[in-house]
Amino acid sequence: MRFSTQQVHYFLAAVREQNFTRAAKSCGVKQPTLSQSLKELEASLGGALFRRAHHGVRLTPLGHAVRPHLAAVARAAVKAGETARVFCQATDSKREAQRGPLTLVIG
Repeated sequence: MRFSTQQVHYFLAAVREQNFTRAAKSCGVKQPTLSQSLKELEASLGGALFRRAHHGVRLTPLGHAVRPHLAAVARAAVKAGETARVFCQATDSKREAQRGPLTLVIG
């Protein structure tokens, strides 16, 4: 089973908007891109996550079951990014301090 954080983001947007067109717009992608990504997520998870209708989408029982877990994945991805950013800033500052002042010798 493989899926991306982008697919999780699209899933959560579709849940929030209850409409693929609006979800795609909120994610800054075209609706076919979002729909294809969600179909791939469904294939990875083994079943339909949404009931599709002309007036919008609703979660299936599988969609309801995985929603809290996918929301946790999204939160963990954000936290990992924040942790990495802080770590890299601290590491860069430490490297800069260890280097000391730059001395340029000409001649």
